[in-house]
Amino acid sequence: MKKSKISLLLIITSLIVVFSSFLTLPSQAADAASSKAHSPIFDNAGVLSENDIVIITDKLEKIRSKYGIDVAFATAEENISTSALVDYADLFAERNLAGDNILIMANFPDGADGSKRDWQISTSGKGITVLTDYGIETIFDAMEEAADDRDDYLGMLSAFAGKVYDYIDIYETTGEPFDLYEDNSPHFLRKGIISAFIGLIASMIGTGSLKGQLNSVYSQRAAGHYTKKDSMQVTEASELFLFSTVTKTRIQSDSSSRSGGGSSTHSSSSGGSHGGGGRSF
Repeated sequence: MKKSKISLLLIITSLIVVFSSFLTLPSQAADAASSKAHSPIFDNAGVLSENDIVIITDKLEKIRSKYGIDVAFATAEENISTSALVDYADLFAERNLAGDNILIMANFPDGADGSKRDWQISTSGKGITVLTDYGIETIFDAMEEAADDRDDYLGMLSAFAGKVYDYIDIYETTGEPFDLYEDNSPHFLRKGIISAFIGLIASMIGTGSLKGQLNSVYSQRAAGHYTKKDSMQVTEASELFLFSTVTKTRIQSDSSSRSGGGSSTHSSSSGGSHGGGGRSF
C-alpha cells in the first residue's frame, strides 16, 4: 500500500513537470526569437517616410542575413548635445542590437527643425574590425555626396548601407578590412600597384627578348636624322587660352584626420568596447 502511494505520487509529480515544460517552452522560444529578430529602423524622431523605411529596412536586413552583422539606423529620442552623442549611441546599441553590430544615429541638437544634423556611427564586436576609422570617414563622405539636402535621409542612408555592404564584403573576401595603409592608399589600390609592378617586370622581360632579335635596326641619339632639312617653316605663331583647371581639396576636420590604419576604440559608460566616428552636416 505504501509503495503504491509513493508510485502514484511520483507519477503525478512527473506529469506536473512535463506539463510545466510545455507551458514554458513556447514563451522561451518567443523570447529568443524577439531578442534576435527586430527592425533595423529605430526612427524615434519620425524623419523617415513609410517608403523610406521599406527601402532602408530591405538594404540593412540583407546585410544582417548575409554576414550576420546587425546594422541599424536610429534617431535620438531627445535632443542630445554633440559631446554626449558618442556615449548615447554606444548605450543604445548595447541595449537594442546584437553583439556584432554597426549603428548609425542621427541627432538634432537644435531640434528637428534646426539647421544642424549630428551623425554618429557606433560599432561593436566584428563591426569594429570591418569598419576602420578610414572606412567610416569615407562613409560620411559618400553620405554627403549622395544627399540632395540636409533632410535627404533616403539618399544618405542608401549610401551608408551600400558602403557598409561593400566593406564587409571586402573583409569577408580578402580577410583584410578596407583601410588606409602606410603608403596612404586603400588596400585594393595597394594590391593593384603590386600587380601592375609584377606585370611591368614580366612585359620588360618579354619585350627585351624580342628587342634582342632586331639586329638590323639601330636607335639614333637625335631626331635630326628623321627629318628633311628646310621642309617645314613656321610663318606665324600665337598662344591661345584654351581652358583652366581648378582643383578643390577637402579640409578634414579633427575627427577625420586620424593617422595610421585600423579602428580606434573606446569604452562606453557601461564598460562596453566600441569603435566608430561622427560628423556634423
